[in-house]
Amino acid sequence: MIQASLQKMKRNRLAINLTFFINGFLFANWAARIPRLQADFGLDNRMLGVVLLASAIGSLIAMPFTGWMISRAGSRKITSWASFLFILSIPLFTISPNTAILIGTFFMMGVFVGTLDVAMNAQAVLVERMYQRPIMAFFHALFSAGMMAGAGTGALFAWGNIPLSVHLSLLSLLAIGLWGWNVYHYLDDKPGQDVKGKKFFHVPERALIAIGAIAFCCMLGEGAMSDWSANYLKQIVHADNAT
Repeated sequence: MIQASLQKMKRNRLAINLTFFINGFLFANWAARIPRLQADFGLDNRMLGVVLLASAIGSLIAMPFTGWMISRAGSRKITSWASFLFILSIPLFTISPNTAILIGTFFMMGVFVGTLDVAMNAQAVLVERMYQRPIMAFFHALFSAGMMAGAGTGALFAWGNIPLSVHLSLLSLLAIGLWGWNVYHYLDDKPGQDVKGKKFFHVPERALIAIGAIAFCCMLGEGAMSDWSANYLKQIVHADNAT
């Protein structure tokens, strides 16, 4: 009985490990190939900025709603759906027929990844409580490891001059296979029993505002680097695609 319980805990943790890793892996794969995206759609830097901004706005809108959805449906259901839709959105933007639809697709991708970021962290909290020791940092390290692996994979596809649609479709198919295993091993959590009548939005405390300001500054720098470094290397330094 104890052995079965330990095996279940390991599977629960592995499912969350894979979710964090896949999230970072897929993100880095398309971010590494932003110059190809820009070339395929004939975007100047201004329009590329608008496309990338659409994704950020989508995430910003989705995140506050996600906590509300989790309180009613549970983090397992929200993580499962958000993960599936995020994976699906990755190759879809490559076949957008025009810039307007590309912007809309990036907006929806931002919604899905913003929802997933909150929901998978809620699942990670449940796993951490189950293990009764601090392991949250390990999940976030796996997201970074996924981005490292994704950047390397993106470099290989760029070196082979593989079309963006083929590149991202292949990886999304792989991710869907892992998602199919993950959804059966996420932890069940009961939606809030006393959510009716509660406010949707609460003014955060001063300490939380300060932490939010620090996070905003970190994400501003991180977003600028991930969105524009490949563009800089390609257009200014004239590095090859794989670099």
